[in-house]
Amino acid sequence: MINEMSPYLLPGFFIVSVLHSFVPAKFYSHLLMSDNDCCCHK
Repeated sequence: MINEMSPYLLPGFFIVSVLHSFVPAKFYSHLLMSDNDCCCHK
């Protein structure tokens, strides 16, 4: 199963590392938070 997933995992890790390096966390953090964790909608 790992061998079948590896062509998708390696580019995925690369994309995530580029995003982590160059895109500020506050730019995408509101997309990752659930409605219960968000403090800006109170």
